[in-house]
Amino acid sequence: MAAAEGDIVLDEDQQTLYDEMCFAIDALDDGIALMHRTQDFVNLLLRRADDVALRDQTLAEVSRFFLGVIKAADLSPEYRIRRLKLFAKASVELLISKRPQVERNAVEPEATH
Repeated sequence: MAAAEGDIVLDEDQQTLYDEMCFAIDALDDGIALMHRTQDFVNLLLRRADDVALRDQTLAEVSRFFLGVIKAADLSPEYRIRRLKLFAKASVELLISKRPQVERNAVEPEATH
């Protein structure tokens, strides 16, 4: 089946990296831990010197979204974590597709938090 217009298409290496990151995302059930893991992935994927502005903007947006969802009193815990995981996966998929990785680092970045 062909990808619909606007769908993100990853090559084999990108898909492998995305799948590994999704596995790490799915392993977490705590919103704050998931936010930190997503931030670690952003830092890993946007590590070039010329990525500084995009990295800083992306990290700010990730924090804003996660904290907004985490603090939302009217969301069930199950819905909250499901929504956060979907956002984390969409974020890394977009970054992987837009910033091809020259060297692949381990999926498990060093904890910075």
